[in-house]
Amino acid sequence: MKPTPPVSPLSGLPTDLSIAGRSGRFRLLRWPWTSPWLAIVGLLAASWAVYGPLVHAGYIWDDAGWIYQNPVLRHWHGLWLIWFKFGDTIQYYPLTFTGFFLQYRLWGSHPLGYHIVNILMQAVAGILLWRVLRRLGCRWAWLAALLFTVYPVQVETVGWAAEQKNLLSGILYFCAVLFYLRFLGFGEQTPPAARPAYRWYLVATLFFVLALLAKTAVCTLPAVLLVIIWWQRGRVRWRDALATIPWFILGLAMGLVTMIAERRQSGAHGRAFHFTWAERTMIAGRDVWFYLLKLIWPHPLLEIYPRWHIADLHGWAWCYPIAVVFLVTLLWILRKQLGRGPLAAAAFFLLTLFPTLGFISFYTMIYTFVADHYQYLACIGPIVLGVETLAWIYAKGRTQLQKQAPPAAGHRPENIWRAGYLGLTGSVVMLLALVAYAQTWVYVPPQRVWSHVLRYDASNWAAMENLASCEFADHHDRAAWLLYRRAETLPGGDNYLVHQDMGDFALRLLHNYPLAAAEYRRSLAFDSHNLAVIRHLIGCYEQMGQWQKALADLGRGLHLFPRSADLHFTLAQLLVRSHHARAAAREYRAVVAIEPRNTMAQYDLAVTLDQLAQPVAAMQHYRLALRVSPQFAPAHFRYGMDLLKTGHVADAAAEFREALALGKKRMNMLRRHGQQPTATAWANQALVHQALAQAMDQLGRHALAQQQRNRAAQIQARLRADQPATSHRPSVKLPTLAQ
Repeated sequence: MKPTPPVSPLSGLPTDLSIAGRSGRFRLLRWPWTSPWLAIVGLLAASWAVYGPLVHAGYIWDDAGWIYQNPVLRHWHGLWLIWFKFGDTIQYYPLTFTGFFLQYRLWGSHPLGYHIVNILMQAVAGILLWRVLRRLGCRWAWLAALLFTVYPVQVETVGWAAEQKNLLSGILYFCAVLFYLRFLGFGEQTPPAARPAYRWYLVATLFFVLALLAKTAVCTLPAVLLVIIWWQRGRVRWRDALATIPWFILGLAMGLVTMIAERRQSGAHGRAFHFTWAERTMIAGRDVWFYLLKLIWPHPLLEIYPRWHIADLHGWAWCYPIAVVFLVTLLWILRKQLGRGPLAAAAFFLLTLFPTLGFISFYTMIYTFVADHYQYLACIGPIVLGVETLAWIYAKGRTQLQKQAPPAAGHRPENIWRAGYLGLTGSVVMLLALVAYAQTWVYVPPQRVWSHVLRYDASNWAAMENLASCEFADHHDRAAWLLYRRAETLPGGDNYLVHQDMGDFALRLLHNYPLAAAEYRRSLAFDSHNLAVIRHLIGCYEQMGQWQKALADLGRGLHLFPRSADLHFTLAQLLVRSHHARAAAREYRAVVAIEPRNTMAQYDLAVTLDQLAQPVAAMQHYRLALRVSPQFAPAHFRYGMDLLKTGHVADAAAEFREALALGKKRMNMLRRHGQQPTATAWANQALVHQALAQAMDQLGRHALAQQQRNRAAQIQARLRADQPATSHRPSVKLPTLAQ
């Protein structure tokens, strides 16, 4: 096949703005579609102009779990957890979390940096889409990319910090498409045989893998590529299909991983997600028309749209999926009259939306079936179809005017047509950009997001719950509690999520353990598999001294989650407190079997084995704990004590010295931060000095032993002298060497 020649974007439009003078025409400026650099600058400027107010936006919704309260972002070991520990992040999107990890190193938890990155990434996505459309020969590629960049439905993706995953996966998606088109020879001047084609195929595959690791919603890309090939060539050859098979396998594998994460980590299971296939089909059909209408009339744009009532999904609701099938069928029948473009755009739209249409359960289905950010990539199909239709109408009208105008009359009708068309197109783009700009202010401050939703849907319990969380974060405790109670009474609000939040509120703020336990029990009545609620309920029972209830709930939790290291660890701690050391050791062994790099589990198991008079077995687990956390001073001390018991005196002395050095290092760090070491820290140091003195005595170094005893005595005397001044301070539970 002859390669598709590159086509000038906005073919037929003027390349510059110029005026006539006595000595000729003077060019005032060039249009952005005539220069790659101007096109890039134009898309960057448009992105910043529209989304600039978002730099003042804060965090909303689940940004806490993704960014500012995410523990894996706070230490370098978190990189290992992000990539190789399934379950330590909300979703297995390791590339996205790696991006958050690196940004956290730069600006910590301040939202400004994340919002600036989002705005710049949206501009980059628009630039890459422009290059893709140019390679495909689209006439008005730059205008389509501009609309994609500033379209109002994109505000949610750019304004929501956690949706950086959408932007990152979109950029990598476009890179994969761009290199795959180069592999196919689209837009190339040289014959296919003269190009190292498979090099570009491997590069495209790499970008597709990276896109999947950023967000698996891009898993439909191989099907989209087959649609593009059919659109460009009119047929799909076996060689084209075979090249996409590895991509289909990769997409399916990562899709299954995401489905498991949605169920186990996000909680996409239970009664709220029980739909028949007929209901899911009707939901999907209604979703498709919702997204199309939102592109045609982008108002109002809400963070949470009202959820379709399942009871209404019968009979007439079949019209939605039937209409979708009818439209696709009609476009197929009329493909020779209309061209392949409309059908290709519809197929792109439907395929890209498919992962979020409801056939597969995902967490947000508990409160809505649609969201603007779900059509972040899918909207390209209708946008490109609309823009290319405008280009076709413009070219058709221009041709007709050229034929009708006599040669002597000049081209005045054509110029009027051109100016009018440019004015109309520019007005539409400007109107959409202004709508998007106005929508950005909905995110400043974050409370306005949920107030905006409640303005259009006063019965939206999810928005009410999120507004309550914002009030709670701003220390408006009474207002937050009243909002939680109102959310509970709204239709659909009597669910596990609201009761979980009410329980958290009662536990963390009110310290009302009976009330928190009651709310957690109500939450578990809706979703018995919520591991976080089970853990919190057990904590309430512990605080109330109801050990039997705590043990009973632990038993039920372990029946549901036999591989839960947290539940095994909690049960082991309860057994230690009730003086059942052997049973506790069994539970700790279960923890380290599941999480061998769990420092505290290894350490606590070793301590329990010491209580059972098994120092040799205990030393093995002290070593494992220190292998993971070599600066864990309590493990050095207790390991040294066991070495002392078993006759390894020199090794014990080395462990004691290491424990002293680490203790001193921590005290110095506290002083540098303007804090004073606690009495517990000084007591631990005294204890280690005494242990080192004992080791020195056994080694025959009595002078050194006396020095250590003197140092321990000095610390103890200082603690006794400071006791009156510190006795009024509240006690704090800290791991101590003396335990």
